[in-house]
Amino acid sequence: MNWLRTQRTAFKAALSRFWDAPLGSLFALLAIGVAISLPASLYLALANLDRLAGHLPVKPELSLYVSPDASQDQAKQLRQALIGRKDLNNARYVSRDTALKSLAET
Repeated sequence: MNWLRTQRTAFKAALSRFWDAPLGSLFALLAIGVAISLPASLYLALANLDRLAGHLPVKPELSLYVSPDASQDQAKQLRQALIGRKDLNNARYVSRDTALKSLAET
């Protein structure tokens, strides 16, 4: 019981000091709130950045858009010319209809 009485006395003293200087107590509570919320905010920001980075392609990727006037044969010839380059690993042709269908699905 002695422990409980000591706690009650300390609580009353703290409340008394709070009411004696409300502005200073408010700023102290504000500083404690910021100190507690700052790590949580940083954690959320890093978690969101990690999610965003997870959707980025690992290898660099480049998309080329062919003129709407170009035929499929011309686009396939362009693809063959790109495959011949040493600085490219892969080239893929996606027809307009396939791209539109893929876009509609997402």
